[in-house]
Amino acid sequence: MHIEKRATVGNFAKKGEDIKDGDVITFASAGQVTQGTYGDQYVFLINLANGAQKNLSVNQTSLNKLIDEYGEDTEGWVGQSARVWINRENVSGKFVQVLYLTGPTKDLAGEEIDQ
Repeated sequence: MHIEKRATVGNFAKKGEDIKDGDVITFASAGQVTQGTYGDQYVFLINLANGAQKNLSVNQTSLNKLIDEYGEDTEGWVGQSARVWINRENVSGKFVQVLYLTGPTKDLAGEEIDQ
């Protein structure tokens, strides 16, 4: 049997503890793709609101919003900020916290927010 090495990452930001609804985070890396439970996982090193650095897995909805904000090349995202939105949503019959990212001045609909 042939087995391939895969990158593993840890030290993930915990929703509601390390990262909260309304926080503004900053990208500290251009990210990497790792194999997650449900396929490819896009993981970025971020600077949290408290200054600590943690990894964050970013979902496709958030990636799409960030591409609109900063472009398709994640190298250009390093040093850019994003606003955190945490919603309780029904996923596979369970209510869970789902984290989304937008540009720092945008809401989930893409509209400018009052600051």
